[in-house]
Amino acid sequence: MFDTVLLGRWSRFGGFGAAKPVDIHDAQHAIEAVGLTGFERRPIDTLSVGQFQRVLFARLLLQDADLVLLDEPFAAIDAKTVADLMMLIQRWRTEKRTVVCVLHDLDQVRREFPNSLLLARELVLAVMVLILRRHGYPPPQVNFLGKAATFNLMYAFPLLLLSDGSGWISSLAAIFGWAFAGWGTTLYWWAGVLYVVQVRRLVRADATAD
Repeated sequence: MFDTVLLGRWSRFGGFGAAKPVDIHDAQHAIEAVGLTGFERRPIDTLSVGQFQRVLFARLLLQDADLVLLDEPFAAIDAKTVADLMMLIQRWRTEKRTVVCVLHDLDQVRREFPNSLLLARELVLAVMVLILRRHGYPPPQVNFLGKAATFNLMYAFPLLLLSDGSGWISSLAAIFGWAFAGWGTTLYWWAGVLYVVQVRRLVRADATAD
């Protein structure tokens, strides 16, 4: 597990370099910050979902980035882990870092994130969830198209930020950034349409059964 956290310093020592004592020290400190002291030599595949998420946050701490992008960081983890990781996010806020977080839990967004953007697709999904509840069904699970859309958008944002400059690197970043943004937006809406189709089929099946 320790080596996974240490990958947060990959940009410094690369594939052929070696971690310096300061990197080892900072990695240990990051592991302590996420509450995994004593797990340093544990194989990744023996960790729970919540423990692995803590490992990823420790790696983020080691990266020490000004912009932090998080895709569903609280999915399938326990309440204690959510509370601990939220403390780290609040710490990044006090350090004046920018944290962009993709979430589907509207209650948590209202409670924990003062600045938020509700996409129109999410409003459609909120209506679909209400319809499903009326018919006794749980909320729909996130499908692979939704994940692919988020993947594209999360790559688009830093590339578009990089494109706000001059030179050939900025030009190249703009091309790829807008490409990722276009694909992400298309897949995002496509996933929303699939949710509507699934809900319609379930409602029709209930009506037929009645």
